[in-house]
Amino acid sequence: MFSNLQNKQFDCHGSANVDGNLSADEVYIHGEAVIKGGCDAEQFQARGEFSVGGLLNAGTIQIKLFGHCQAKEIGGERIEVKQPGRTWLKKLLFPVGLTAESIGNLFRAYERKSSQRQPGDDRSWMRH
Repeated sequence: MFSNLQNKQFDCHGSANVDGNLSADEVYIHGEAVIKGGCDAEQFQARGEFSVGGLLNAGTIQIKLFGHCQAKEIGGERIEVKQPGRTWLKKLLFPVGLTAESIGNLFRAYERKSSQRQPGDDRSWMRH
């Protein structure tokens, strides 16, 4: 558990908790991170789950959804959210999504093995 954290690079492989604000040039989350305050970075990459209690602000934000991700607000020059193609069993057992009160400059991308829509394909996975 960290209180306010300022560093050149924040690299989370597994699980991390920040009790206040996080400020870093580069933030990499591969797993699960809880940031109770805001998060400010030049580059933010997440592959897994995260929760930011305040503003998530970065020049470039790349999120690959492998669980539920949330932030009060998300702002950046380029925001890219990807949802990997998933089997019906993974959809049932491991719901994913992104929740925020506001999101700016959003680019949504889907990773699919084929370009055709799958039966039961629900593209309303993003809420804001």
